[in-house]
Amino acid sequence: MPHSESHFDAPHDPDDGPVALRTSTSRRGFARFLFAVGLGGVVPGAGKLFSDFLTPTGPYAAALRVGSTGDFVRGGAPVHFEIKDANGLLRRLQIVHLDPADAARNGSDGGNGILAMDAQCAHLQCTLRWNPGFDFEGQQGWFRCACHGSTYTRAGVRIFGPAPRSLTTFRVHITSIGEVIVDATNGELGDRTNPSRAVPVPPRFLA
Repeated sequence: MPHSESHFDAPHDPDDGPVALRTSTSRRGFARFLFAVGLGGVVPGAGKLFSDFLTPTGPYAAALRVGSTGDFVRGGAPVHFEIKDANGLLRRLQIVHLDPADAARNGSDGGNGILAMDAQCAHLQCTLRWNPGFDFEGQQGWFRCACHGSTYTRAGVRIFGPAPRSLTTFRVHITSIGEVIVDATNGELGDRTNPSRAVPVPPRFLA
């Protein structure tokens, strides 16, 4: 057998010591190299995940820009949105600017500000739209489900039909320049407190 092969068969041979040491050292060096290469790939990847989580353009973004405060008339009809989030998921929303002076049965129930709601009925998730001409209990203008008749006020409070609860609401943020941002990833189940969840519009943005 050639002498070069004996370095692995008989490491106790005095002649093999230096070569065996070099072999071990080279293996450790190669292992360190592989670790460094792997770490170099992992660290930037982890950094990107963290960055994506923090920035509104990343795959974990929750922010949906639906317009400015001026786009939502105080006491006016809710505005329907179908908008894709950063993950490409279609979100159906209703945005309304509640007027605390609106004392109508179908109105704000004391709510003041912008309220974002799920535009799907709490019964079987049929798409829900504001029906300004629908008359119920002597008043016109309600959220009325075309599937099974569930009926909700302007603030999404359920008052009639098979729906088990009021409309789910989402957190709203109004920026310093009047942009309206909705976090549509973490909804709060609706109930009679929906009107109190509205976010008041700063006076400087009120007409």
